[in-house]
Amino acid sequence: MKESTLLKIALMTTVIGILLLFYTGLQPIPESSSKEVQSKTEGAVKITGEVSKITKTGSTVFLTVELPLETTVVVFDNDINLEEGSRIEVIGNIDEYQGKKEVIANRIRVVAG
Repeated sequence: MKESTLLKIALMTTVIGILLLFYTGLQPIPESSSKEVQSKTEGAVKITGEVSKITKTGSTVFLTVELPLETTVVVFDNDINLEEGSRIEVIGNIDEYQGKKEVIANRIRVVAG
């Protein structure tokens, strides 16, 4: 094959790959129920609930969120401004630590109650 043909194929493949990555990144994460959070073993979740407890230890913050079931949300940034009673939306990943399910937060935002 000619070099120019290989270059065209490589460029087309790159453009298609970038477009696919962009498209998949735009897909919204559906809201997860508290049962789904407790039954999932891994993956991304989006939850909305009320903060009932905030525990800060070093650079980690543990939030107890009522979904209605209590769920622990772990935040690896102690510079967050939340108060107990705040209604929040969390996007993160499910993880298990010492036999308990936790949501490792990637993004948290306060929502109107």
